[in-house]
Amino acid sequence: KAGGKKAGGKKATASKGEYGDKGSSEPGGELWVQAPGVVASEVVPDTAHTVEVFGTRYALYKVGDDFFATQDSCPHAGGPLGGGDLDGHKVSCPFHGYEFDVRTGQCSSGQPFEIACVPVRVKSERVLLRVGS
Repeated sequence: KAGGKKAGGKKATASKGEYGDKGSSEPGGELWVQAPGVVASEVVPDTAHTVEVFGTRYALYKVGDDFFATQDSCPHAGGPLGGGDLDGHKVSCPFHGYEFDVRTGQCSSGQPFEIACVPVRVKSERVLLRVGS
């Protein structure tokens, strides 16, 4: 889509036992894990990226100064959303162009699809994803 930006680089991966001080467990079993290789201030605004945490791929987006994350796989045909075009809060699948709101997971292309959103927070330049419940 015109005006959108594509992922800026490589896929980053974290594995169990690797997160050390990069992750923290909180009451209720929530596990916040640092997006591997991601430093908040170094991520270009209005871009999408793919990160992998414990064998699961997530699409990570920076819209302005805010971060969002969703499942990486489009529910239609499995396209990598982290490699899609990001235009504002909408990411389009690189396979067939279905658009999703990265804040809600809702498909804005008039199709009955939805993607899972993952809570994100930034702490001391670290971008953390909540991967457990």
